[in-house]
Amino acid sequence: LALGWGLGKQAWTQATGAPLKVALAQGNVPQSLKFEPGRYQSTLATYRKLVESSTAPLVILPETAIPRFLHEVDARYLEDLQDLMRSRGGDLLLGAPLRGSGGGYYNGVVSLGVSRTQVYSKTHLVPFGEFIPPGFGWILGVLHIPLSDFSSGLAAQRPLALLALAGRADIRVAINIC
Repeated sequence: LALGWGLGKQAWTQATGAPLKVALAQGNVPQSLKFEPGRYQSTLATYRKLVESSTAPLVILPETAIPRFLHEVDARYLEDLQDLMRSRGGDLLLGAPLRGSGGGYYNGVVSLGVSRTQVYSKTHLVPFGEFIPPGFGWILGVLHIPLSDFSSGLAAQRPLALLALAGRADIRVAINIC
């Protein structure tokens, strides 16, 4: 208890500049329905509406908000989100599965908006939820869990550089996908 109390008194970060308005948008899509093909369009519409209704310069959507590989999402949908964020001078952080160049896939985040497009791939994966440990491959056939064998992202990924947010310079955003 004393150690916890002492560590709680430690200043681990330091504020720079004025506070930045951020919107965390949760679509409340039930996990049991998230990957149902018939729900896909309504999921996209839900997240579009949430992004449109926000006025924050930084909008953050949840892990795998888009329940398809990013390269399979209609390019016009992503362009519309990017144009919307650019029109308000901000960025969107969008959670989606990402296909890697080597054939693996990642639980990731992509930025869309005024800053250059950047990607983060989750590094610390959850066994049986995001990856199947060696010797347990048979469980995929039993449980039918979509996207259950992600690859781990590089450990030394830099924070995303969202430099243009609200006219401020040098804003770095570190991603934490739980």
